[in-house]
Amino acid sequence: MKGKKQLGLMLMTFAIALVMCFGVKLQAKAQLNKDAEFYNTGIGNGEAAQVVKYIVTKKSSAKSSEEAESKIGECKVVGAKKGATAIIIQAYPKDEDGYVYHTVGICNGAFKNNKKIKTVQINAGLGFTDIAPSAFSGCTNLKKVVIQDPNLKTIKERAFYNCKKLESFEIKSKKLTKSGVKSNAFKNVKNVKVYAPSKSVAKKYATWFKKRGAKATSFAAID
Repeated sequence: MKGKKQLGLMLMTFAIALVMCFGVKLQAKAQLNKDAEFYNTGIGNGEAAQVVKYIVTKKSSAKSSEEAESKIGECKVVGAKKGATAIIIQAYPKDEDGYVYHTVGICNGAFKNNKKIKTVQINAGLGFTDIAPSAFSGCTNLKKVVIQDPNLKTIKERAFYNCKKLESFEIKSKKLTKSGVKSNAFKNVKNVKVYAPSKSVAKKYATWFKKRGAKATSFAAID
């Protein structure tokens, strides 16, 4: 009887060690490799943040944005779930296994010709300073854009081309320059109101947007 108990304990110990071993291996497998795609699973900002699709550009081993920068991965925005009407781009999205990435860009043409999106919010704390070429080109139902990041410097070629219904564009950055609003960035936008940190800055931005294709613009300071 004593021998059977000892054997049972040995088998149990072996089983626990086996589970722990495989558990570590499974955890390692859960880390996404470069070029893998994922949807954000972070709870902040709700569903509008969770419909955004990202692509890994640097592998992550961090499960909190507070961890060492060397552990946090990097990613770029590549699109959104089919049918999504509102999107929020976060600075530190998480994959389905809880690994954290820093958003360092929007891929060229990420939302090109998406007819469903109506509102876009780009949060602060991002690792990039520009809106990529053709990022929202052809989003014909897009009505409102809010860019919270104060470091935005450039809106690249055709970024909002043919966004005919765009009526509100709020940007908290004071760093956007005339040369930073590239050709046809707002081509065929019918009538957009530009909001910026001050009325004078908003007026400048509205003027530049019109020179880059918007048919009519107005402006106001952010409340």
